[in-house]
Amino acid sequence: MPEPNEQSELHSCLKELSKKLDVPRKKDLWDKLPIITTFLGTAVIGVLTLVLTQSYQRLESNRQEKFQAAQIATQKSQIRIEELKAITSLAPLLASKDPSTRDIGKQLLRAVSESKLSDFDPESSYLSAEPVTKSLIEVPAHISLTGSTSKAQQFSLIDKFAQIALTSNESTSRRVEATKEIGKIADGATTPREVKERAVNAVTTIALSADTPEEVRRTASVIVASIKSVSPEQFAAVIAKDRVTRNISEIILHHTVEPSITTYKGPESIFRMAEMQMKTRNWSKISWHYAVSPDGMIWMGMPVNEQTSHAAKRNFDSVSVLLVIDGDKETPTESQKRALGILLRDLLNKFHLSAEENFTDQKGFHRNYYGKTCPGNNITKELVINCIKAAKRSD
Repeated sequence: MPEPNEQSELHSCLKELSKKLDVPRKKDLWDKLPIITTFLGTAVIGVLTLVLTQSYQRLESNRQEKFQAAQIATQKSQIRIEELKAITSLAPLLASKDPSTRDIGKQLLRAVSESKLSDFDPESSYLSAEPVTKSLIEVPAHISLTGSTSKAQQFSLIDKFAQIALTSNESTSRRVEATKEIGKIADGATTPREVKERAVNAVTTIALSADTPEEVRRTASVIVASIKSVSPEQFAAVIAKDRVTRNISEIILHHTVEPSITTYKGPESIFRMAEMQMKTRNWSKISWHYAVSPDGMIWMGMPVNEQTSHAAKRNFDSVSVLLVIDGDKETPTESQKRALGILLRDLLNKFHLSAEENFTDQKGFHRNYYGKTCPGNNITKELVINCIKAAKRSD
């Protein structure tokens, strides 16, 4: 058994040891490591998230800028293509041997040039919240010129714009703008035929009005020509779209006498012919389905599926083709012969007819059904069939 002194010393040691055990032990680095790791992990994840978010935002911004730039470039290219198409369509007029026809071509070319389509800036007109230039004509926000707008709304817009274009105390620029708006309505790919015809009638009235300024008249002429005339190369696509339920058994040729080749003045002459038949003679319809002008353009008249008055008892099952020529005194221009051949070739194919059977001494010409020489003594079956054969060779 330990002595008392030893017991006291042992007791003191135990008390000292107990005190040391009661004092909290200082944490070393290993004890702090889990806390530090958790903090650093959270911080690193936060920084990475911020960096990645900013990087994504920069990439998305660059992508949107590139997409908008591509849209702008595409629209500029499309506008340039349309400008070139408009200029190309004037080539037959500019190449005509007739001075008056060339003058018309020059006027139309000047009108296209003055419109400065290729200088149009798409970014300022449809990507910007504040367009640089504002239209002179206000269209109600709920109405689309070429979209799903009803026929009644489109008719109303056409009439509104026509009234502005025909008002003499309006500024010339506003009248030009109103005329262009009518053209936009008619230009839609899904625009109904009735709306196109309403637009053509309105723009024709504008072009023929005595107090219409020359700039407005030129604008109207270009619009009507773009809607109602096509080149020979474009005609096949036009006739292919026409749904015809009439039984067509004959194509009948006519001539205008006046205007003749020498007096033809481009779109204005076509307007005058239609005006003479509809207003002077009070006919309910114009008499031709297609007209071929001296410059080689094909003008659309009545829809081919509609009967028109042109050949007495043969109106119901025939197509009327009108040559702008005095067929007793003139022969067709080379451009006119080429256009006539292509037109007749495509119509004969459409209605499964033979050129030799359609154009004979007894049929195919207005004179076969009427006591005059129409389409003129110079327009023979040999000439017509040769035109068709030439078109077939170039097919």
